[in-house]
Amino acid sequence: MKKLIITAAAAGALLLAGCAPTPAAPAGEEVDFPKKGSNIELIVPFTAGGTTDITARAFATVLADELGVNVEVINTPGAGGQIGLTALAAASPDGYTIGFTNLPSSIPTYLVENRGATYDAESFVPIGSLTRTTNYIAVSDASPYETLEDLLEAAGDAPGSITVGVAGDDERLGVEAAAALADVEFNVVPFDGGSEKTTALLGNQVDVIIGGGTTVVPGVKNGDFRALGIFGGEKDPFLPDIPTFTSLGIDIDINGFLVVSAPAGTPDAIIAIFEKAVEAAVEDQTFQDLVNAGFQEPQFLGSAEISDVWKGQEDTFREQLAAE
Repeated sequence: MKKLIITAAAAGALLLAGCAPTPAAPAGEEVDFPKKGSNIELIVPFTAGGTTDITARAFATVLADELGVNVEVINTPGAGGQIGLTALAAASPDGYTIGFTNLPSSIPTYLVENRGATYDAESFVPIGSLTRTTNYIAVSDASPYETLEDLLEAAGDAPGSITVGVAGDDERLGVEAAAALADVEFNVVPFDGGSEKTTALLGNQVDVIIGGGTTVVPGVKNGDFRALGIFGGEKDPFLPDIPTFTSLGIDIDINGFLVVSAPAGTPDAIIAIFEKAVEAAVEDQTFQDLVNAGFQEPQFLGSAEISDVWKGQEDTFREQLAAE
């Protein structure tokens, strides 16, 4: 019988970091996968109950049905995802361990030198994306800035005077890269998470925040916030009237993707099996309803496409880090 096993934590995740991956089958070789009655571990590098975890559990249900195996969700939170990513990179590339390598948040965990990551982009094989998450720039409803153009003009007139709340190196680097392209300067203020940022914006402690749908959209819907722009070229289905940075000639795209990946060395044949399962999840109505409720857009990008997105975002962050 197919079943889904879910755990809230993975003891010993850090110990996995010291284990060398076992050799994988040569690319193109046929594999007996998955074996009947086998168990697949799905690493989620964040706590239970968050956006990635909820999406992962919905995906795990589809994956178990598609492959006829048990799927165990393993939560390995800590260091902004770095503990879970370390465990995934160190796992055996036999297809029985996969996990989430979200974009762009995974990228700074290995690009920022003082984090001491033992992995990089080459440590993973992206399988496919499950969702796209818009990253917005938003102000309070009482803000004098009515449009993104207003905000950028004010930032240009008084460099460093506008405070921008961010959570994580990905948001910080994204804001700094966008500012550089727009030839303006913001005063970036770090916070631990989305709730801290929104509280600061409501309390007039910062002028602007950067955030995804769960952070920004509810505040826009209830009239507390005003979304001014989107960090990318695609319109947003939840706030369709918000302009993109690209529409203003600022060529940057740091919109988010929830991406499923395998350890480097996983055979191509196994990657292809998982790729079909990811696509099936995105097409599943129950899955779509769940992620839409969390202000995510179900969006499948296959292994090659999401690899290109990964490279493009990494290039953006590398350029910004080099400029610091």
